[in-house]
Amino acid sequence: MQSRFRPGLPLSELGECGRLSSRVGSCAGESCWLSPLLLHVEHAQREAGERSNFALSSPLLTPDNGAALMLSRFLLPLLLFILSALPAAAQRSVLVILIDDIGLDTVGAFAPHVAPGLQPGSTPNLDSLAAGGLMFTNAIVSPLCSPTRAELLTGRYGLRTKIGAIINETTIALSLSELTIPEMLDVGLAQPVYDHATFGKWHLGNSSVGGTAAALTAGFNHHDGSVGNHGSSGYVDWEKVIDGRVLPEHTFSTTYLTDQACAWMNERAGVPFFALLSYTAAHTPLERPEPPTLAPVYGDLPAERPPVGVFDRDYFLAMVEAVDTELGRLISEIDPEVLATTMIVILGDNGARGDLLSPPLDPDHGKSTLYQLGIRVPMIVWGAGVRVGVEPTLVAGVDLYATVAAIAGVDLAAIPVLEERILDSVNLLPLIEGTDLSPPREWVYASRFVNGDPEDRVGRCAQNIEGWKVHKNLSLPWELFNLNDDPLEAVNLKDGDMTPEEQLQFDDLKGKILALRRSALAE
Repeated sequence: MQSRFRPGLPLSELGECGRLSSRVGSCAGESCWLSPLLLHVEHAQREAGERSNFALSSPLLTPDNGAALMLSRFLLPLLLFILSALPAAAQRSVLVILIDDIGLDTVGAFAPHVAPGLQPGSTPNLDSLAAGGLMFTNAIVSPLCSPTRAELLTGRYGLRTKIGAIINETTIALSLSELTIPEMLDVGLAQPVYDHATFGKWHLGNSSVGGTAAALTAGFNHHDGSVGNHGSSGYVDWEKVIDGRVLPEHTFSTTYLTDQACAWMNERAGVPFFALLSYTAAHTPLERPEPPTLAPVYGDLPAERPPVGVFDRDYFLAMVEAVDTELGRLISEIDPEVLATTMIVILGDNGARGDLLSPPLDPDHGKSTLYQLGIRVPMIVWGAGVRVGVEPTLVAGVDLYATVAAIAGVDLAAIPVLEERILDSVNLLPLIEGTDLSPPREWVYASRFVNGDPEDRVGRCAQNIEGWKVHKNLSLPWELFNLNDDPLEAVNLKDGDMTPEEQLQFDDLKGKILALRRSALAE
């Protein structure tokens, strides 16, 4: 798909038909690229007597004497306004976007919720989506990519799926006995109406389970992306997998995946769908995006990659900025009919590598650890039916399973295969829509262990909505943190004499961890 505008350019430089101009072009004529959107809105206003449940986060900005307006400050608020005129849909689609290795400290809107004075990347579109949707500041996932994906797609903690680390050829993969979201949508409705596809990194199969067609064997109708991370060949010369077929690809993968996902969704106007767009970026290998205009702030870097073993944060932030740029393009190029009936969930799959964290954060607390910087990630819900606000309550990536089921009208309790399975997923839809603002869960769990061996005790943790967290890492002593007073987990309260309240919280959360382990091992 060809972009209607060049990545990295201010919207103000786009005139009629997307040609460059010195100021915002008029959309009075049919030649303006925005005119079809406005004509669609005018038609929708005439035909529909009701408005979909959108809210405008801030007044529309207008150019002052032709001053430039960046995409993030103009286009996304404008789209919110446009979408507010479209009729509500009976059945919503869901687009889940996973961004690899991106923690709260990386995204401008979220960084202040970690610590003051951090230096996040350039993420104007993510920031605008957060301002125009529901921004979750306390979303918890697993510390590594494969377990997070397994939890999201099954609604079950890794202790139950036996996925606690990165899947490769020497480990087990996600069992085909698990009921994934696309399979749940197929069997949970009297007449399957949802189409489904996944784009990007799969990372849940291997040659023993599905091979290059692993995403299809796990229930998706279509997969276009890769089976795992990009290797030494990088993001420009890589092997893509389309429904099991391995083919060479030479388009920067962040752009390629955006193109494919957008085209697939636009072909399904009027058809509800579940789509998972799983960007490989900003996972290593770190490199300058191509073209560099994808990262206008950080793209002025040498084309040569950093040496192996050197993790240059500028290259990392350039890759994050490229994802942000392509997210802006994705939103602008989705058909308005499709966008008006689609709820979009954006989520990090785990925190950033320790050596890529924003200084002065502790590099020993990043990705692969169960500290907050490894498992607390940005989460934004935006689009059809979503209220606008900042939500600090505790949620988890595993909760998307029950949430998608509720959106689709699936009764999980009525699915026979789930009668003997324990789901850890909690329905977030009432919180997202604003019909029930009470906390959806009391506590959340995360762990890391060797795949197939939940008894392996690499690490486990639990935290509750009161802000207490119990953490156990390897053979080290148990730790207790009060996240309200110590959000960066610098003071282990177990090191000193605990107060009665601290002892009570520790015993409760440790007990929950041990009970969950017993429950999982009994399945």
